Amino acid sequence: MPDVITLSDRSSGWSRRISGAGQDGRAEISWIQRTDPEVASAQTLITEIINHSGRRRCVAVEYRFEFTHTDYLPLLAGVHPTPSWPPDGELAYAYVREENSWIRMGIPFASLTSVDRNVGMSVAADLSDHPILPFQIRMRRTADKTVVIVNRNEIRLEPHAKNKVLLFVHQHGGDHREGLAWMRATWSHLFTVPEGVGAKHLWCTWTGTNFSEKRYRRAMDLETFFDRGIVLTRNRNWLGANFPEQERWLLCIDQKWHLLQHKTELPGHPGKDAALAEIIEFVEHLKPADDLVKDLQGQREGFQFWTWDWYTHQGVRDHLDRMINQGLSWHFYFNPNDVWKPWAQEKYPESLYMPDSYDSYVDTTVLDPFPGSAWAQRLVDDARRIFASYPRCDGLFLDQVYYDLNNHRKDDGVSIRLDAKPFSRHQWNLYRTLKEIRKLADQHGRTLHANFIYNSLEIASLTDFGLLEGVDPLQNVARFYDIGNRMHLVQIMDELAAQTCILHGWQSGIFKTAGQDDHDRSLRPMLGRFYASMMILFQDRTLVLEPHCLTLPAGFKGNVFRRPDGTLLATVVTPGVGHLSPYRWRNLAVRLRLSNAAKIKRIYQLSTDRLGPVAVEFRRTGNDILVYLPEHRSGSMLVLGTGGKFVSMKEPTIRRSAEREKVLFLDDLDKGTREEISVTVHPDPYGKEYMLAEYAPADDTVLPVKSVSMDGKPDFEWRIPPPGIDRSRAASSIGRATSPPRT
Repeated sequence: MPDVITLSDRSSGWSRRISGAGQDGRAEISWIQRTDPEVASAQTLITEIINHSGRRRCVAVEYRFEFTHTDYLPLLAGVHPTPSWPPDGELAYAYVREENSWIRMGIPFASLTSVDRNVGMSVAADLSDHPILPFQIRMRRTADKTVVIVNRNEIRLEPHAKNKVLLFVHQHGGDHREGLAWMRATWSHLFTVPEGVGAKHLWCTWTGTNFSEKRYRRAMDLETFFDRGIVLTRNRNWLGANFPEQERWLLCIDQKWHLLQHKTELPGHPGKDAALAEIIEFVEHLKPADDLVKDLQGQREGFQFWTWDWYTHQGVRDHLDRMINQGLSWHFYFNPNDVWKPWAQEKYPESLYMPDSYDSYVDTTVLDPFPGSAWAQRLVDDARRIFASYPRCDGLFLDQVYYDLNNHRKDDGVSIRLDAKPFSRHQWNLYRTLKEIRKLADQHGRTLHANFIYNSLEIASLTDFGLLEGVDPLQNVARFYDIGNRMHLVQIMDELAAQTCILHGWQSGIFKTAGQDDHDRSLRPMLGRFYASMMILFQDRTLVLEPHCLTLPAGFKGNVFRRPDGTLLATVVTPGVGHLSPYRWRNLAVRLRLSNAAKIKRIYQLSTDRLGPVAVEFRRTGNDILVYLPEHRSGSMLVLGTGGKFVSMKEPTIRRSAEREKVLFLDDLDKGTREEISVTVHPDPYGKEYMLAEYAPADDTVLPVKSVSMDGKPDFEWRIPPPGIDRSRAASSIGRATSPPRT
């Protein structure tokens, strides 16, 4: 429990330590402080504040915890989640930041653990009370103690009214997973999506704003590795019109006008400061000469901006029917924040509060969907029209939802400044609007797919899955939204992204370019061959948060996931080591501690050194399992089978030989049988050392993944050290840093 609780009126400077019930007549404020025990290890601190004055107030409640040990390790659900203790100063994190100097949190949750003493504590705001009020946490370590200060720093108190704030505290063992497991169990609805979402929607590609044959072929090529994919479209006449009101419209009028507004010499040009209707009429009727189009393209690339093709809702339906009939799913692009400025100024002036867009869109601004505004209603109506007009649409792709902006011209009914003046917090209003769209999506059986959420658990909880444009520290905050069965998709594809994906249970853009040779050894298709067979197993997975469920040698990272069929997936990555590295580890020790260890019947390894799974031996003692990876380099996955059918290679890899057939194992874990099956092998087209074995698994086979070669191990001619590096010395230094055996 906190050592000290302090209540303060930030508007006047008054503050006082509180406990139980009390009041201060001169300050015209009273309080009730109580604790509700949920279970023996968890308590809810409830602070109720009553304002007896006739003025609005900004109040704060601060909780101070002091611990007499200094061996704690922190975990904060945000950017840089596991920081080192600063030698002088403190860690300062915040959810809904008051100052930009505080490190951003994606969830108001933090944990401290002592591994040696097997003790820990986690704190969290009330995650089900939306919008979640601002949450600040500071941590510091002195010579003899550890101090944690939690501050609920912006509580709005209306005249002659009351408000309350909750802080949840959970005591547990010395593994951060226990705190995360408590959070997931307490607010499970925030981290759980309907089963089957991950199996249906695997990866996304843009068909672009023009429906060309090239775009269509690119979308079709997704089936190189995955059975399904997602198609996104941006068929709008201007930003803000998520659903064009016209039956027939010209694409991207806003982007065209961005440069055309300066071409005042063109016949019929209405002038740079023309009214909205004049702009639209001019652009729609312009028939640009080839030299004008060439000039525009030289100033700003983008083929779709400089075509005067017209679109219709029926034409969009016909195009997307073609995609859907091929087995792909389709999400309609929906940007709730960025709006073409001339249109916004004429149609929604009451929601204007920023001069320009928060992002890089040209000639755009941002509209605040404050409660009761026409803009908030427009967004909901657009979603309703999309669902009604496009019955085969699988859902919406929500872009640009991370704007944590403040509109001081409006009042959202919750936000309060230090001077006690109300304001409107844009992101909270967007959450309220998207919540209504979520209701519509549920009514129509549609999904919501959002891009780049890192600062709003409220918005993340409305989505079925998410997209990340990279794997930088800011975007990696999404790992905390995915501790249940929600999953993110990563847009880029390089080895760092692939390793991050298998570490957090995500999928990445591992598809080849249309027309690319099946045996092309450029980076993207090779990474696809290495990682696709692991990533596809993450469909509908849930993060395992049992204490000490995975222990690896120093220098390695990993996680454990559970599939709906009971199969467990343990991933291992080597930070800083790629599939081209000359260094690899043999007999790498992996220790698992699982409550259902007795149900594990066989274990298989997938790795970046082979696409085909191999069965590995393991030793079980009670709930503990010890596995030695036969070979590990940049990324591996252990597949712990509890039932079902698995195909694996009898040999560690399939080398070139005169034989035209090789033997694979077919294990039926339910029956406890193992069969040997023969498959045809094909020589590597480059004439190298290894061969490829094709196997078409039955529908009920867990491994291998359908349509992926059993073995695609690259020749070791790729694995050469960079010039100027002493291979033996480098290998020795890696060995000292990470401890596992090495070759």
